[in-house]
Amino acid sequence: MPNYWMVRAGERGRLFDAFESRNIVGINFPLVESLLGKDKDGIAEAIKRAYPGDTKQMAGKRAIVNGMHRMFCVDMSIDDGVATYNPDTREYLLGQITGHCQFQGSGDDCRHYRTVKWDKKVSRDSLPDGVKNSLGSASTVFSIQSDNWQKMDGQTSAGTDTPSAQPEREAEESGSLVERDLEEQIRQRVEDRIAALDWEQMEYLVAALLRAMGYRTKMTVKGADGGFDVDASPDGLMLKEPRIRVEVKHRDGKVSADKIRAFSSAKRGARGLYVSTGGFTADAIKEARREEITTLDLGELAEQVVEYYDNFDTEGRALLPMKKLYLPVGN
Repeated sequence: MPNYWMVRAGERGRLFDAFESRNIVGINFPLVESLLGKDKDGIAEAIKRAYPGDTKQMAGKRAIVNGMHRMFCVDMSIDDGVATYNPDTREYLLGQITGHCQFQGSGDDCRHYRTVKWDKKVSRDSLPDGVKNSLGSASTVFSIQSDNWQKMDGQTSAGTDTPSAQPEREAEESGSLVERDLEEQIRQRVEDRIAALDWEQMEYLVAALLRAMGYRTKMTVKGADGGFDVDASPDGLMLKEPRIRVEVKHRDGKVSADKIRAFSSAKRGARGLYVSTGGFTADAIKEARREEITTLDLGELAEQVVEYYDNFDTEGRALLPMKKLYLPVGN
């Protein structure tokens, strides 16, 4: 029976396009040399050389890096299922491993990699909560339970949620990853809730965030906004500086450089904030920096919402109800 794996495409999915276009999945730890031909013990020795030291922190680091490489280089097999995630489009790319682990030298983002035949894309929003929660590990590489894979792949009904056990880990790994996994699950659940808002609710959520930061806000009249959705200023009359004009795009794909330029003209000398839950093209990011426009994608918006949520007013909390959790730390 095949196994099923998640391989994350770097921070905020920055390698997703490379994974898709090159038909690969890969991991990149610059200190780790080629592990081809090594068994689990050989990998552990190589990781120990790459990350020497006797501190508890370093031991935890070695355990995490060792576990990822062991799964990727040894445990994965040809014909196993594999998925990766694009947070901009909120889609999982599903495929099948077609090659043995390979290695390429420094300067590449995928030093150890495997070839893949990609089959389909699946929207995260179409998955039941139980499956989404099971995909919340902070690890770069982790296993996916077969029943959850079948739901992702559409082989079984996605309407029934069943609790999903987390991938098995060695004892020394589990202690250092539990907190990170919980934080990652919470982060993704906040993003899920924000993504589920409609376009008008999204505009009101951004306004609520600005109010939580200490600004007064004014929504523009629909159809006559002149190129922006929210006006913000330290005073209710929108007279004091800094005055901020905000454009909000939701479920509308990546924002292009042309849209950034259009917004730059529309904000008429005020400071600009462009929020796009679909992300931005590379050219749009460059244009925004040139025009001194602040950009927020879905992940960045979620981080700001969590940071300022204690200051949210009743309207903002009604849009996105959340409660604080306390996690014990230390021994």
